[in-house]
Amino acid sequence: MLAASLRQPLRVRACWAGHRRGPQTRQNASDNCIRPEAGGHVLGTNPPQPEFARSAFQQIAQMENIAITPASPEELRSGELGRKLRHYNYGVVGEYPEQQYIRLSARDGNGRLLGGLRSFVFLRWLNIEVLFVEADVRGSGLGSRLLAEAERQAIELGARNAKLDTFEWQAPEFYRKHGYEEYARIDDYAPGFYLASMKKSLAR
Repeated sequence: MLAASLRQPLRVRACWAGHRRGPQTRQNASDNCIRPEAGGHVLGTNPPQPEFARSAFQQIAQMENIAITPASPEELRSGELGRKLRHYNYGVVGEYPEQQYIRLSARDGNGRLLGGLRSFVFLRWLNIEVLFVEADVRGSGLGSRLLAEAERQAIELGARNAKLDTFEWQAPEFYRKHGYEEYARIDDYAPGFYLASMKKSLAR
C-alpha cells in the first residue's frame, strides 16, 4: 500500500498570484498553496523561472518511480546504507572509527552462563545495551565486575562517556551506585513503569 501511494501523482502549486513580501504571506485560494507561515519554503517574490520549473517536475517524475521495499539480505550484509550515513557524518564532525563492540560473558566452572554485557563504542561513547546477571548470583559483585570491565575496555577504545537505558524495575539504583546519573525519563513506557536514560563521564 505504501509503495502504491508513493506512485500517486504529486500536486504541488505555489501561490504566486497576489504574492506579498513578508513572513505573514497567506493565500486563501487553495490549501495546496505553499504558505510561509505554515512551514513551506519561501521561493521568492517572482514567478518561478523555467530552470526551476524543469527541475521541480524532474524531481516529481523521479518520485513517481520510487518504490519502498524490505531490505534484502545482501543489502544488510553489505552495510552500504551505514557507510553512506557515516560518510555524510564525516563532512560535519570529521572521520571517526567505525562502531567497536565490547561483548562480555561470565561462566562458572561448569560452563553455565551466569551473566554478561553487550555494548559498543561509537563517537567516543560507550553504549550499554544489555547487562544481565542470574538471580542466584546477584549481590555477589558480578554485575559490578562486568560493568567495570566494559568501561575499562571502552576507555582503551577512546570512549569518554557512557550511556544506557534501564527500566524502573531493572537497575537504576545499581547504575547510580556506579556513578551514572539520569538525564531523561519516559514515564509509562511500559504500563506503570518509567524508562530512565542514564549517563556517566569516563574521564580520569
